[in-house]
Amino acid sequence: MPPTFLFELALSAAFRKKDAPTIDLTDTVHTMAHELGHNFGLRHDTEECNCQNCIMATGVE
Repeated sequence: MPPTFLFELALSAAFRKKDAPTIDLTDTVHTMAHELGHNFGLRHDTEECNCQNCIMATGVE
């Protein structure tokens, strides 16, 4: 996946968070790490995951 695609994806996720008007750096980094996880073969967390805001969670809170 080209780096520009990951960057655009991270930016779009940062904008979606509760309709935030600005880019949140923490959310952007989290989303980029999440997408890199997919590149390494990681899947989304399951219901059994006990941690909060895990890097491979299916949504941003």
